[in-house]
Amino acid sequence: MATVKQPKIELQTETVDRLLDLLLFVLLAIIVAISIYALVVLPGEIPVKYDGNHNVIYYGSKAVLLIVPFMALVLGFALRWLRNYPHIFNYPYKITEQNIEAQYRLAQRLVMWINIVETMIFAYLTVTGFVSARNHNSVTDMRIAGGLALLLFVVIFVYFRKARALR
Repeated sequence: MATVKQPKIELQTETVDRLLDLLLFVLLAIIVAISIYALVVLPGEIPVKYDGNHNVIYYGSKAVLLIVPFMALVLGFALRWLRNYPHIFNYPYKITEQNIEAQYRLAQRLVMWINIVETMIFAYLTVTGFVSARNHNSVTDMRIAGGLALLLFVVIFVYFRKARALR
């Protein structure tokens, strides 16, 4: 399938966009703050692997707790940057002069909501990683992480419904 070259247009930033940016940056700041706090208060060696009964089976360096925040920051800023280029996205419906602004804005918000939800997942993993290391017992509840992952599909479903209405 050939790629359709979409026209470039400048979209004005709206209040909703600023609020989504603020929410993203607050979540990233929380992740960084928890990570710094964990590095300060935890001993050099922490539990890093647990068995099926949440018991520690392997200890390692507390530096391993920096993997999740690093990934959160890289993905958070990369998706924030990508939002500025809606003309390179693939769209489920034809972009016309009548719907270009609405479709581009909707696609930008989809990227931001996906970014926020994935950052929420990383924040949850950062918190549970710290608490698990401090308590020497895994506290990660994959139902919560799974629920947040399911939220990604809800966001995408809502996008497709709105995009279809705007075609």
